Amino acid sequence: MTKAAGIIQAEHGRHAAVLQCLDNLARDIDVKGRAPDFVLAHLIVTYIREFLDCFHHPKEDAYLFKALCKRCPEIIPTLDALAVEHETGPLLLDAVERALEDYEMKGSIAYLPFRDAVRSYVAFERAHVMREETEVLPRARELLTKGDWDVIDAVFTANEDPIFGAVVQERFRRLFTAIVELAPTTYVQSPAV
Repeated sequence: MTKAAGIIQAEHGRHAAVLQCLDNLARDIDVKGRAPDFVLAHLIVTYIREFLDCFHHPKEDAYLFKALCKRCPEIIPTLDALAVEHETGPLLLDAVERALEDYEMKGSIAYLPFRDAVRSYVAFERAHVMREETEVLPRARELLTKGDWDVIDAVFTANEDPIFGAVVQERFRRLFTAIVELAPTTYVQSPAV
C-alpha cells in the first residue's frame, strides 16, 4: 500500500468515528433522553468542516482523482460524481449547523429538524466514503504508476506545505482528541491519530 492510500484510509477512519459520534449524539437525545451536548456538537461540526473542506477533499480532488482520470478514463463519471459530492457535503453540513444553532436557541421544539439534518448528513457522508473506498482506491492501487504515487505520496505526507503542513495537521489532531475526550465512551472508538 502506498503512503497516501494509507493516509486516506486513516483519514476516512477518523471521519467515520466523528460521524458516528455525531449520529450517536443526535440519536441519544431522543432514544436515551440524554441532554444535548452543544459544545461537543459544535466541535464535531468545526472538525468536519475544516478537515474535509480544507484538508482532505482538496488533496483527493487535485492529486488522486486527477491522476486516476489520466489512467482510467472510464472512472471519470464516478470521480465527477464524487467531486460534486465534495461540494454537496458542505451544504448538508451547513444545514446541520443551522439546525444545531436553532436547537440551541429554541430548545426541544427544534430537536427533530436537528436530528433529521444529522441523519441526512451522516448517511450522505457514509455513502460517499464507501464509494471512495470501494470504487476509487482499488482502481488507484491497480492502475496508478509508481510515478503517480510518488507525487500523491509527497502531497499527502508533506510536512512543509503551508496549507497541509504539520501545524495544520496538529490542529486537527487536537480537535479530534477534544471530540473523543468530550464524547461518552460509547459514542466513538478512537482510531490511531
